[in-house]
Amino acid sequence: MSILIRNGIVLTVDQDHRVFQPGWVRIEGDRIAGVGPGPGPVRQPADREIDATGMLVLPGLINGHAHMTDSLLRSLGADLPLLEWLEALIWPFFSEATGDEIRAGARLGCLESIQSGTTTVVENYYSARQNRSNIDALADAVSRSGLRIALVRGYHDKPSMCPEVFVEGTEELLSEYERIIKTWHGKVDGRLMTWVGPVDLLSSMPESIVAVHALARRYGIGVHSHVAESESELELIRREYGSSYVKVLDSLGVLDASFSCAHAVWVDDEEIEILAERGSAVIHNPVSNMYLGAGIAPVPEMLKQGVTVALGTDGACCNNTLDMIETMKAAALLQKVHRCDPAAISAKDVLRMATINGARLLGLETEIGSIEVGKKADVILVDLSEARTTPTFDPVASLVYSARGSDVQTVIVDGTILMDGRVVTVFDEDDVLRQARQGAIELAGRVTAIARLSKGASDD
Repeated sequence: MSILIRNGIVLTVDQDHRVFQPGWVRIEGDRIAGVGPGPGPVRQPADREIDATGMLVLPGLINGHAHMTDSLLRSLGADLPLLEWLEALIWPFFSEATGDEIRAGARLGCLESIQSGTTTVVENYYSARQNRSNIDALADAVSRSGLRIALVRGYHDKPSMCPEVFVEGTEELLSEYERIIKTWHGKVDGRLMTWVGPVDLLSSMPESIVAVHALARRYGIGVHSHVAESESELELIRREYGSSYVKVLDSLGVLDASFSCAHAVWVDDEEIEILAERGSAVIHNPVSNMYLGAGIAPVPEMLKQGVTVALGTDGACCNNTLDMIETMKAAALLQKVHRCDPAAISAKDVLRMATINGARLLGLETEIGSIEVGKKADVILVDLSEARTTPTFDPVASLVYSARGSDVQTVIVDGTILMDGRVVTVFDEDDVLRQARQGAIELAGRVTAIARLSKGASDD
């Protein structure tokens, strides 16, 4: 199928950050076949033409760290600190959720992602031993969404820091990873990737981290872990290992271009230099960090040192949305107010974090993350005709500071239209919402800890 997008404001996010106003993009099959200034070629008919007058045309947004299945827990556990939030909400959820509930949460997360312009998600999922097969329900659900997904299966093997039902032996863990990789990696024309995921240094033993990293290198896949998210976590790491978080990981020999660090809030200058030298990416989650009171990551210092910094929403239950446009605004404003410097980070910086830097995180910078000929056709259209986005003197600033996820009109992944004029084509929206509501109600009715939080929220 060929698609010609005309008369839009094209934000290429290429190396020169070219903006065509107006501009056009031509898609042939799953690739970008042409891009340039003006209204578009007139002698090359396409199967579908889209008039993008008044709209931004840009690469699909990349959510570098999410827990989409947590969408069933949205707004529960508000105002709890990180470790208490894990104990009261997250562990009970992943211990007790059924495959159908995980599927319902994943479909809800995919729906929201599409509606707000995200085309690629790094989805981080945890598993208790008794419901290990839930990962297959999750993989099946996301593979049917049309999105590009890196599915991270997190693990725990340190019994002192989590419920016993999560603790896995290294051999059974490696066996399960091999099964997941062989079953799901590369499915749906390569849009589904499977990664390994030591949860963090509090939950995963050093020996297993080394072992799963070696497995990842053998299969050429990514390693994704929470790193230095909260100050209390950092103090526990110092007490146990006698060193700081990144230095411990570096001593294990696992920091390299395949290793990505979610959060990295509590890192010092020396650790930033280590991350830069090793080529490990960081995923900044500004809304989640504020929501959980975790702190403010030193993003400008990371960017200055050459660290690849991508953006993530984290889970919907420690953010309340999976909206990457909202996340871009939060990322910029948080650094500005923290430093009392409006130039601390720019709209262009955070747009790159949400697109091409996310592609680098995935090792896919030659395939996605910018609008360039030969790259995959992951493209979104954002309407700027609302009062709050009028006029549009600076299209990048208008996107980051004025737009909302609900302004996304069209979403294309691999040349396939997933949302057309706000109508999602890959899901029955009403069915997704109905199943998510039902799954959340059933879960809260069955799991005591979640029911208690649900009742407390309603009483407030």
